Amino acid sequence: TVLFAIGMLVSIGATGQDQDYWKIQHINTSDGLSNRFVNAFVQDSRGYTWIATNFGLNRYDGYRLDLFTRERNNLQNNSIYQLYNDVNDHIWIMYRDLFYSPVRGIDVIDPISFRIQPLESYLGQGLPFAVEDIFTIHPDSSGSLFLITNKKEVYQYNNDGLSLLFTMEEEGTMG
Repeated sequence: TVLFAIGMLVSIGATGQDQDYWKIQHINTSDGLSNRFVNAFVQDSRGYTWIATNFGLNRYDGYRLDLFTRERNNLQNNSIYQLYNDVNDHIWIMYRDLFYSPVRGIDVIDPISFRIQPLESYLGQGLPFAVEDIFTIHPDSSGSLFLITNKKEVYQYNNDGLSLLFTMEEEGTMG
């Protein structure tokens, strides 16, 4: 049984043309994947694929898997819900039990040094909200991350740091 398939976009220049092709590789727990429940994956700027599972964070280079866990690498939790790339080529690791459950924490990993730190330490400032108040995060193509809180505040994280963009109005109100 195939438990997980990764589609990686690979540029192949053997024909002299710059064409993109999908290369599909199937990996599962017998290949070293830490858990059969995969929640998310992202590819970093160097081509490594990072895989969020219910037991740790896996880094895949196309041949082997490296595992990062709470016990070995000081992640806040082993059950990882979502991953996001940011403008600094770091990966945000979001912990949450289910889609509508509160965020339990966010760590940020430097994919080169493997330094892992809580979001507050990474930003170097106190957060203007509790991590548990984050409802969702949305990335854009430039690497900016948009954090939406339960209080309907929209923050942006980019090269300038974290800043409040606006507060959404309640439904049915006119401004």
